[in-house]
Amino acid sequence: MLERRSATDNQTQIFIETPYRNMQLLEDILKCCRPTTMLTIAADITGSNEFIHTKPVNQWKEKKPDLNKIPTVFLLQANN
Repeated sequence: MLERRSATDNQTQIFIETPYRNMQLLEDILKCCRPTTMLTIAADITGSNEFIHTKPVNQWKEKKPDLNKIPTVFLLQANN
């Protein structure tokens, strides 16, 4: 539903999860979203290991970051 809303309303969906469930959320996103949907993962923002990257879902499937117990923000932008 979030992906569909992003595409139809041309909006970015922003969400977070409890850090210990990040990997499950990432797996769900990669399983449910279209390969061309853009996903930004922003983890440990302002920390020493800050990680902010945007890629299409299909590229995230190739190599997933370890987000276990790291505060993370997910941004989803689907295209029409």
